[in-house]
Amino acid sequence: FNGPGSIALVRQPMIRYTFKLAPGATLALAAENARNGGVGHLPDFVAKLAYGAKWGSVGLGLVTNQYRFDEAGSTTPRSGTKQGFGGALSGSFNLTKNDSIVAHAAGG
Repeated sequence: FNGPGSIALVRQPMIRYTFKLAPGATLALAAENARNGGVGHLPDFVAKLAYGAKWGSVGLGLVTNQYRFDEAGSTTPRSGTKQGFGGALSGSFNLTKNDSIVAHAAGG
């Protein structure tokens, strides 16, 4: 019942490189095919900084993407572009060998 924007199994072509910054810390940078497609669209740019240790983990993710619109059916047609931004912060803290507290916040 949900449209293409909510499909979780869409495979996106991307170019990604992951840097190992320090023991347990990585930085991944990617340029992905824009989901809204079209000629001349900028790719979606994604960055993820992650750190994991025995106590748990923490991650920070950022994304930016370009939206193009064209209101051809309107009485006063408009077209243009808007730049979108989003971010997420997540983490976990190990309480015992089998239990942990997990949190995630996202916005854009």
